[in-house]
Amino acid sequence: MLVTGAAGVLGTALLRQLVVDAGVRQVHAVDVRRGAVQGVTWHLRDVRDADLADLLAGVDVVVHLAVDWSLEAVNSQRSALNVGGTKAVLDAALAAGAPRVVMVTSASVYGALADNAIPLPEDSPLRAVPEGIVADLLQMEALAGQARTDGLDVVVVRPAALVGPGVDTIVTRHFAAPRLLVVKDTSPTWQFCHVDDLAGAFLFLDDLDFLAGLQRARFFRLGAQDLDDVGDVLGLVDDRVAERRGPVEVVVHLLENGREARHR
Repeated sequence: MLVTGAAGVLGTALLRQLVVDAGVRQVHAVDVRRGAVQGVTWHLRDVRDADLADLLAGVDVVVHLAVDWSLEAVNSQRSALNVGGTKAVLDAALAAGAPRVVMVTSASVYGALADNAIPLPEDSPLRAVPEGIVADLLQMEALAGQARTDGLDVVVVRPAALVGPGVDTIVTRHFAAPRLLVVKDTSPTWQFCHVDDLAGAFLFLDDLDFLAGLQRARFFRLGAQDLDDVGDVLGLVDDRVAERRGPVEVVVHLLENGREARHR
């Protein structure tokens, strides 16, 4: 397996699971900087480098995580990596004959619309407004679709709002704010995904037989089984004021406890 963006938050979480998985023979980690995980082969380079196809030769699965999620990034620079980097990885995988590419966008590509079903089916149309990083994600989705047409097996994972150590997104900042802003007389529903659960999902998507048995399109939503409204989250925060935990820490705590209970 080869992982791009391997030194990032999600890449690190994935590498930590891969190095202890007996079914994984070798892991190649690609990033512009070396990460902290040992037991993998690091390649310090940009995914847009011209010789990427040479590195992908013989790799069974490419997990593409080299995505800039920063809220402070300049739009043009962020898009150059997110869209340009994704195209480079897909083109290199096609040229190298890689059997599969797994990439991550977000459930936000469906769009936050009043008529969305709850839960939203995975094959729902992508109706998000193409603004900011969501515009990048929609273009990445289009590139994945074109690569499938060209004959590459591309699996796209669309996680719900990501939380966990080191995750910094507009959602985590929303819940970390001194006050949670909501429209009057509404109770928005939230679904979260812990970064370790997302990393663990890649281990299933590395299984060729597992995916071959699924008669579905090559994209998957991923999130916690239960949905929470803002009132539930605030109630949990209030119960933990003495522990000095903020809303995001409470959500992470609940997801971690839920994962431990499922694995017992």
